[in-house]
Amino acid sequence: MDRVRLARAYVSELLDRIVRFDMHLSIVEDEFYTKLGFSGDTAAERPLFLTSFKKCVDDLLTIVVMLSEECRAIADDNAATLVMLKAKHGFLVLADLHETGLVHLPRPSEPTELKRFLRMIARHVLTRSKPDLAVYMTETTSESAFPDDPIRTLQESGGVADLIRLMNLPATGTSGSPFGEQNARGIHVTIPRIDARNPLRWPSLIHEAAHKLISADVIGASDIEQKFVSSLPDEVVAAIREVNIDLRSWLTEIWCDLFASLVVGPAFFFSQYSAFISSPSDGILNSGYPPHSLRLFLIANCQRHLYSIARTSSVRDRMASCMDLVDYWDRSFKLHIESNASMKLLADSMRLFFMEHFFGGTASEADNFRRKYDKMVRYVREICPDQLRNIQLSISEGLPVPSKPSRSGVWLAEEPTSIQEVLLAAWLDRLERLLPEGLNIASGQTTEPLNREELLKPFVKFDGAVLRSLQIAEWLHVLIDTTPSTKAATFARDCERACDEQADGEHLINDVGIARLLKSGKLRIVPLVDLEQQLGAASFDIRLGTSFEVYLPAYVRQGSSADASPDAYTARSVDLDFLQHIVLLPGEMVLAHSFEYVRLPAEVAAELDGRSSYARLGLEIHLTAGMIDPGFEGTITFEMVNNGPNPISLFPGLRIGQLRFLSVQRPMRPYSARGSAKYGRQLHHRRSLYTSDVDYQKLRSAMDQQECFAQDAAPRTSASSGLDRRGR
Repeated sequence: MDRVRLARAYVSELLDRIVRFDMHLSIVEDEFYTKLGFSGDTAAERPLFLTSFKKCVDDLLTIVVMLSEECRAIADDNAATLVMLKAKHGFLVLADLHETGLVHLPRPSEPTELKRFLRMIARHVLTRSKPDLAVYMTETTSESAFPDDPIRTLQESGGVADLIRLMNLPATGTSGSPFGEQNARGIHVTIPRIDARNPLRWPSLIHEAAHKLISADVIGASDIEQKFVSSLPDEVVAAIREVNIDLRSWLTEIWCDLFASLVVGPAFFFSQYSAFISSPSDGILNSGYPPHSLRLFLIANCQRHLYSIARTSSVRDRMASCMDLVDYWDRSFKLHIESNASMKLLADSMRLFFMEHFFGGTASEADNFRRKYDKMVRYVREICPDQLRNIQLSISEGLPVPSKPSRSGVWLAEEPTSIQEVLLAAWLDRLERLLPEGLNIASGQTTEPLNREELLKPFVKFDGAVLRSLQIAEWLHVLIDTTPSTKAATFARDCERACDEQADGEHLINDVGIARLLKSGKLRIVPLVDLEQQLGAASFDIRLGTSFEVYLPAYVRQGSSADASPDAYTARSVDLDFLQHIVLLPGEMVLAHSFEYVRLPAEVAAELDGRSSYARLGLEIHLTAGMIDPGFEGTITFEMVNNGPNPISLFPGLRIGQLRFLSVQRPMRPYSARGSAKYGRQLHHRRSLYTSDVDYQKLRSAMDQQECFAQDAAPRTSASSGLDRRGR
């Protein structure tokens, strides 16, 4: 076992957790303190506790920088073990901070993407009658599930129930509660606060949801322990009993692991791995929870059976590396499945039992889980290795990946990527690129003051690409036809033929030229929803995105007009949930962005304009800023104004504007190569950053100097004159 490699991997995981903590504190500060219209220094106005918290996290970042440097100097196994023990202590400190410190800070709103993830699991993976998965952020450091609605106890046996009886309110539903039975049918799970915006930990929520699914109608009349024991010879059962555990609890945890593993795919293995190493074992066998190494062993075995992608070298090798790190700690505490003969026998018996339970077909109809599973779960498709690599490459570049080439074979047609594909590609990119890159950045900062922005930047970029992929994917299930129409297929064939026959033009690029750029990959438009509808004679329609900046009625902080800045105006960021919309009133302006992420080649510029259908309503989608430089990439920002007399409803996903592409000579500095470029690679709109312009900063500096001169020249009252402020 290469302990140097393990030490680096463990420290990089600690870095990831500290970064998550830092990002969460920034969200709290932004949501509750920065956007309240404060004047002056925001840092000085934030609560002292938040300032102290951020200082503590900065200290932890400094410590992980020191540990990363120690990793580079490891000479033997003893040095590697010492580094890992220090890192383990760091995980324990973080857990204590999370559970005892975060209760003193307000909870930010739950991200819309997390709600979408659970809703897509309920709608497109689990065949539930309605999306009834509910998630709550908590200060605990592990995911959990409520056996019932957390408020239900109060409704039925607490103070609320007493008050209902006192008021003689009628009882409805079988529960006897006037609130009815609806709440009892939901699945209620919790997630640690710092992971609410960490999509790679979300698969573990399905394990918690499975606790609500494991019931008699799912696994059969006899409970899971009875099934397991009855499948074994008596001497094997006697040997297993020597382990001194709550066998039913162990079997239940593993059943939930394997069910979630089937639903989410290989990403669930990595999600549980992350959860396990973030909560180090205390070295004592837990009678209610199986050792981490046993759980990962059974999950990996299940994955390799169902998903062929788990048997490819790229996924298999990453699983093995993760297993090595978990095995290291379990072996250290003699909790590994090979620690003693009874534990090994138990592990092998569970593997055989669950393989038969989940994949066998010999049980009776009532006990045959496989047939029930086929009715419960859908949209779990085989993951293509080539497509997985392309998705992983896009995420590494910061691109969203809500769609992929259609299996129909229609030219340039796309279909939504599955949750399983996006999360697995993201996990592979995290392990292969993001964590090593973060550790290298950290180890390079030991001789300089800690540059937090540089350290956080790759993690923020990574999260943005993954969250955006999950955000758009739900809309694509509505916008993209599962099977392209005959008309769309015919158009695609004609377009492909024209690309081969027609030569490149100049200046304004026509439909054939646009299609050729898309085919070659020089022009990227993600997602490419409907080529037949979006491709015009010399333009390409783009859709409205999901986020908006809504400016409230005019409000400027006190001071001169020269003091005005974007932050001086009250605005509210709105991220619409699935099928929601906003209404733009006459004369009102909002910032918005395109549904598509656009990457222009260095030889192509673009112009943004509105579509005539919406122009006839009085809608303007840009204000003098319609030119897009060659080499630009990101979503396109809309400055939307309603110039008409009536309110206009705006729905994300509508084709709201169009791009015209212009062929230009290759510039010396494309947009992406300009150091002063402020709006590149954005995944949603940004407020105006005009105050970062060099000329503005020069003017402000000159004005500040002039104000200082004026103050120095003003007459001052002598301190020895004996006059007070009232001149007496």
